[in-house]
Amino acid sequence: MALEVFQMPDTISRDAMLYEINDRGIYYWNENVKILDEIQKIDLPDHIKPIVPVLRSYCALRIKSYHFLYNAIEKGGKLADQKEEMNKYNKQIDVLMAKLQAEKDVQN
Repeated sequence: MALEVFQMPDTISRDAMLYEINDRGIYYWNENVKILDEIQKIDLPDHIKPIVPVLRSYCALRIKSYHFLYNAIEKGGKLADQKEEMNKYNKQIDVLMAKLQAEKDVQN
């Protein structure tokens, strides 16, 4: 649900987009962080333990990128106008996704 913001139609109103980013996107990323915090308290198998901090970093980066989008749109910008900055976030996200894949490959 946190990623649904990227599936919104181009015709969505500014207020509706701000709602989607903040009240759905950021909200659900924060919920994911809470879940990960609870998971870390569990006695996890050794092969799962390294994944949790990477997932937490992923969520934190998504939250940061959503705050950026929110602020940009609130000031009158459009998602399409923020492509360069969003590409920076996406590259960082890709690095974290590669780490997750590497962890998965180690387990197999």
